[in-house]
Amino acid sequence: MGAPPLIGRRDELAWLEQRLDDSFDGRPQVVLVSGDPGIGKSRLVRELQRIAVGRGAEVCAGRCREQLDLPYLPFVGSLLPRLEQVAGTSPDLRDDARGIGRLLGRDAGDGPAIGPTDGSPEQQQAWLFVAVARLTLRLARERPLVIAVDDLHWADRPSLDLLGHIAIELADHGLRQPTPVLVIATHRPAPDGPVAAELARLRREEICSPLEVGGLSEPEASDLVRKLGLERASRQLVTTVHRATRGNPLFIESVVHRLSRSAGVQEKGGDLVAGTGAPAVPEELGDEISGRVAEVSDPARELLTLASFLGDTVRLPDLAAVTGSGEAELQDLLDEGVGHGVLSWDGPELRFAHPLFSEALHARTDPSRRRRIHLAVADALDVGSAAVEAAGARVLEVAHHLIEAGPLVEPARLLESAREAGERAWDMLAWGEAARYFGAAAGAAEQVGVGDDVLADLHHRAGLAHYRNMDRGPTRHHLERAAECHRTSANPGGLALALADLVRVDITSGSFGIAVDLPPLDDALADLGETDPALVARILAQTAEALWVSGRVGEGAERARRALDLGRTAGDRIACARALVALAMTHWFPLELDEARQRLEEAREIAREEDDPQAEHHYPSSGS
Repeated sequence: MGAPPLIGRRDELAWLEQRLDDSFDGRPQVVLVSGDPGIGKSRLVRELQRIAVGRGAEVCAGRCREQLDLPYLPFVGSLLPRLEQVAGTSPDLRDDARGIGRLLGRDAGDGPAIGPTDGSPEQQQAWLFVAVARLTLRLARERPLVIAVDDLHWADRPSLDLLGHIAIELADHGLRQPTPVLVIATHRPAPDGPVAAELARLRREEICSPLEVGGLSEPEASDLVRKLGLERASRQLVTTVHRATRGNPLFIESVVHRLSRSAGVQEKGGDLVAGTGAPAVPEELGDEISGRVAEVSDPARELLTLASFLGDTVRLPDLAAVTGSGEAELQDLLDEGVGHGVLSWDGPELRFAHPLFSEALHARTDPSRRRRIHLAVADALDVGSAAVEAAGARVLEVAHHLIEAGPLVEPARLLESAREAGERAWDMLAWGEAARYFGAAAGAAEQVGVGDDVLADLHHRAGLAHYRNMDRGPTRHHLERAAECHRTSANPGGLALALADLVRVDITSGSFGIAVDLPPLDDALADLGETDPALVARILAQTAEALWVSGRVGEGAERARRALDLGRTAGDRIACARALVALAMTHWFPLELDEARQRLEEAREIAREEDDPQAEHHYPSSGS
């Protein structure tokens, strides 16, 4: 069973087809479709996808979810696996294929490192995103490509970053040669936070076009009312429904659904009219959605509630694993959901007819029952994850559900699962998610009573992930806990690293002239002595930068020279490069520009030779 026919939207669809034509002609397009919940954004975009497929395009579509914040979620089931296939067609693209595997959360294996390993997180992410863009353009050489992202207002930060990078690369590539790619995303009006910032950035691109979807006109609403079963609806009935719903298709569907099951519709002269007993239209769409959910039987509603915790697509094997029931038995209950319009067929897949139904089912579930469901889902996914191709994504999903299950989970199990998920998210450069998982692992480790060295590592990783996610408060909390654990375990190297990262937080979040607390780090360096000259050299370079930022330029220059000498003695060229940059900063302040330029050139040369990606971006050019 396919999706129901599209009602109305002739003008909007014609406009979208023009954007599709432009992309087919080699002019890349980015389209942002906005509108209220239930207004028909997703249905309109699915119709465009159907047209694109009919014209020979390849479509990679995905959706973001409110209740499942997993990195690259709208891309892991469509675009990224397809790009991995493209990369597998040529030995020259082997590194790109492994990079895509990294974004999919798979283990890197025992092969060589993928991309830069000693650069900033931003540079590692840029390398992987360049691989995605390169493969996307290669895929588009075979035939036109449509990339669709639904419900962008719920996107995780890594997905936003990747979408933005693809759009910018398409714009740049389109200036040089034909680029038959259309990116289309739907979102609700006035999103906030990172989504709002990314949308504003996308709109500044010349290839970006917005489309605001409003309610159906009254004639279009009339067609929809009749398609929904009230074939003899009178003008009076259609007008009543249209005015009450303001043309929102999902609201129209819900109201017609209730009218057809009540005494609110009467026959007069062969036509159906709204009688005085017609049910009142709720003020909020959510109330109507909740009412529709309440109409299904208790067993069906229980199953639909479980399905809402599993994802957008209803996965019968997963439901069977969670409930312990046979798939045939569950199918009857799912058919009931389809009959009430809560579920709908989208091609061969069964989905919630609208994300609002999933939201309503979540809202009806009390917190204690939510925790039990999350645990049941985690148990089911954990058992089957080994057989799943995208097992990396399942690792994150299992950890997510275990965290949400709260006190129902044994701390030892949560520690193992969250730590593995943190490693996966870290490798995917999904810093917000890595921070969440490592933080949960650290909390579980406190309960289990692991050694201070293990606890310190978890807190340190959580702190660095928060730092890279630009969240200063949690960064300091976890790094301070890591430092405490290193002191307890008498680990001077670990303590020095944690304190050096705390100094870095102060430097990057402050301004010139701020006071930086260096004595604890100096004490840790003294305890290190000469046991690890390379580590000491790198930390000395960090303290040199801190002294420069705090206005103590002479002391900073002296530290930088010590770091440079020690780095050369230890044979650590990266430590030398960082010391040279710190030394250049101390030359810059008194306007000793020739000396500063020379130090920067030396640092960049070392970094290039060492294949350190900071060479091009972290270290300023001598002409800057």
